[in-house]
Amino acid sequence: MSCLPVSLFTHPRAVGGRLACLTLGVCLLTACGSDSKPDGTATDTSTAQDIGLIEVIGGDVEGTPDTGTADAASAVDTSGPDTATVEDTSSGEEDAGWFGDLGSGLPFDVNKPDIPYEALTVVSTSPATDGTSPDFKALFTVTMSKDINEQTVEDYTVIVTGTDGSKISGLVTSKGPVISFVADSDLPPATRVIISITTLVQDAKGQTLKDAYDFHVHTPGYANTAPYEKLARRYAPDIRQSIKIGKSDLLRGLAYDGDWKAANNDANIGTDPTADVSWAVAETQSHFYIHYVYYWPTRAKTKTQQGYTNDTAGATVIVRRYPSEQPIALETWFKNSSDERKWLWVTSDSELLPKGKKPSAVNIRGVLPLDTLFPKADDGFGCAGIKGCTARRFPAFLTGDTHQSCLWPDVGDKTPSICATDAYSKTQMNLIRYMPAEKPTVAKPAGAKPGTKLPTFLYALTPLFDTWFPRRASTDLFVKPLSFSYKAPAGRPIGPKLSMGSKFLGGGSDFGRPPWAFRWKPANNSNYYDLPRGTVFFDPAFALWSRIGGKTSGLAAYDAKTKKGVSLAYCFAPFLFIDQRDIAACKDSLKTP
Repeated sequence: MSCLPVSLFTHPRAVGGRLACLTLGVCLLTACGSDSKPDGTATDTSTAQDIGLIEVIGGDVEGTPDTGTADAASAVDTSGPDTATVEDTSSGEEDAGWFGDLGSGLPFDVNKPDIPYEALTVVSTSPATDGTSPDFKALFTVTMSKDINEQTVEDYTVIVTGTDGSKISGLVTSKGPVISFVADSDLPPATRVIISITTLVQDAKGQTLKDAYDFHVHTPGYANTAPYEKLARRYAPDIRQSIKIGKSDLLRGLAYDGDWKAANNDANIGTDPTADVSWAVAETQSHFYIHYVYYWPTRAKTKTQQGYTNDTAGATVIVRRYPSEQPIALETWFKNSSDERKWLWVTSDSELLPKGKKPSAVNIRGVLPLDTLFPKADDGFGCAGIKGCTARRFPAFLTGDTHQSCLWPDVGDKTPSICATDAYSKTQMNLIRYMPAEKPTVAKPAGAKPGTKLPTFLYALTPLFDTWFPRRASTDLFVKPLSFSYKAPAGRPIGPKLSMGSKFLGGGSDFGRPPWAFRWKPANNSNYYDLPRGTVFFDPAFALWSRIGGKTSGLAAYDAKTKKGVSLAYCFAPFLFIDQRDIAACKDSLKTP
């Protein structure tokens, strides 16, 4: 019997149920080109010419005679059962086991199927997403579900970028199921690092992630800041919170509900929270500037104010370094209608009121005795182990619903838009009290009238630079696009150049601002300075100098020999990424145990 030409794409079953050809690129010629013997064995009589008759779709078989497709096809008689077929001598069981109705024609053992595809998965990351890297080189590891093919781990398959999208160069390696990364050089503190494990990463069998896996971590804050934390504790406020709308007036941390997502904070307001006040310290050669930030999940709408969620206000205590550590000025800031206000009070011995000037002429709201502006604290919080240390706490007054950050002994202009402290207003207030402590207590919104014993709760102090600031570009907190970028005044440190959040997510007809996006519009007088948004936060020394009028008002510049005047040179300004604490002019300035 002669072998006939058979297409590679012939159906595996020929006429009459006889096997003809498998679609694997060659014809299965069990009996083609052989003569059957009576005992059922076969003698191979096929020739090269017979083999050359195999038709290959898309081109001829290399090195075989070209017999012409049309002629070969015309030589085949397909009219009856004598068409070129192979006698099927296999049993029905074998036929079903090997060549059942496969549809596609691909031969495989259904009793021994191929190993199914299993996509890689990420088991864990260290640190977890939104966590803090152990060092400034953005060190992290990713543990996968299977051992990784090391050759697929490169800087273009594991992509590490900064907040601005620029690539962070470093060494990425893998061992077993673990992928590791370490940057080539230190990154700035509190920097967001974004990681994408792409689908180009494979395990030993070529299996990949179903989709790219993205997460982010942060570099840590500055080291050796414990003395600044104690400083913040020494001068933390004695807070009176006016309660008008219940639990919405209770102080909390920005992530009080367990996540760093602003959109759901108002919805999770139901529980009685522990209070949290965030702090940050900047130090010049002459003064310390201590920021305190208050936060509420929502702000009520009033006749003169728009309502919104994620409200902030705060205060800045200015402490002189020489001849001895002492608080000498207080700024309070808050949002009033569409304006953002920054008020200033100074002590009688602050040397911040230029000689011959009225306070109002240099944007000072009032001049008060030290013990009035900063009364001595009954507790010693912030002074433990420090000889001669005195804790002083300004009497912060936080209004109900609008949450204005005012001063209790306010002697400024009395208008409906400011804190009213007259006798009648005090009788209408419903107050609770907060004091700083190591551990906070759960606060209740049931208050008492001024002059009576107020319900007192404890609040914790949290470092702002290590918590809020690393998330300054988080789209879980701030409205997109993140369009705010600090533009420093001419000649001043530039600080972070990246876009960051300026408006919190959330409901309401208005919006809350993070502290770094506040601006101040000084009064229209001869000492007017147009300060870019954020200067009062990023560069508080220059903001204070400009507010009072600087040299034009007679404010004394710092003299390193006499150690008097106002210095604009920073020893430590974390939000400007300045750390010069090791230079001679900055050493040994803080009280330490």
